[in-house]
Amino acid sequence: MIDEKRDDEKIMGVPVGDPRFGDVDDIAALESHWPRETRNFCVTSMLPEEKDTALRCWDGAAAAQWVITVAGEGHDSNGYLGRHEQ
Repeated sequence: MIDEKRDDEKIMGVPVGDPRFGDVDDIAALESHWPRETRNFCVTSMLPEEKDTALRCWDGAAAAQWVITVAGEGHDSNGYLGRHEQ
């Protein structure tokens, strides 16, 4: 997601003990309505704030793990996560 012209990473998780998600190990394994519902939530939740936002594509589990890893490295002086390249 891009929020006010900056990357704003979001990570979708599923409940480990929920049998509906027992075989889900990546976004491609989710039923198609889950990403659509989540996208709709992201779009509508930003409407009251009137922010300049844009949604990008969904990435898989490897990209989510990368975001989690670099989040531990902190933000640079421009507020970007990890080693962000412009």
